[in-house]
Amino acid sequence: GPDIEFVDATFREYVQIFNHLAVTVEEHLIVETEMIKPLMGSKGQLDSILEKLEQRQAILQMEGDSLTDNELEMLNVVRDCKISILELQNIQNQFLNTGDEDILETFKAISENETRTYLITLYEFAQALQNSQIEESAVQAQKAIDKFLVYVAQIQELGAQEYQSIKTLGTLGSQMLEKIDAIVQTNSLFIQSEIKSAVKTVTVIVVL
Repeated sequence: GPDIEFVDATFREYVQIFNHLAVTVEEHLIVETEMIKPLMGSKGQLDSILEKLEQRQAILQMEGDSLTDNELEMLNVVRDCKISILELQNIQNQFLNTGDEDILETFKAISENETRTYLITLYEFAQALQNSQIEESAVQAQKAIDKFLVYVAQIQELGAQEYQSIKTLGTLGSQMLEKIDAIVQTNSLFIQSEIKSAVKTVTVIVVL
């Protein structure tokens, strides 16, 4: 009858949305894995620059000499950049652990002001000292921040899709149970038990 056809069609739609939800959750996990890499790479580059400058400083000091004023300034700026990147990594980790999107406003505020200023200053020092490696590191660090924000936008979109899918699954599940209740009024207790058990099993899987 019409009720059974409705349940059959609704169940097919339910399974389709459930499968889509599973794919979305998998994509979400992949993005979360990838989004930590850009800032990690930037920190690695800054660590490398810092190590070279500090080694040069140590060698010069042993020879009774020192870094030039520009090199000293750049050393300080690299340290500032590293501290700022570490601060962004901390915020990034808080977001991944909690999913709290308000934290992202802090990330954006720091990255668009403090961190960007340090990276621009670092780039300008590197240009003045004709150090293309440090120039490139400054550029890549900024790109890493931008890439993280792209990942954030992806996660927000995937999260919205997941929420909508779960909401729709809940609605479809309720509709099926209502129809099943109507069907079993005129059918055996065995059919009632089997159908309800199958639908509730799928509903429990979604909740978990």
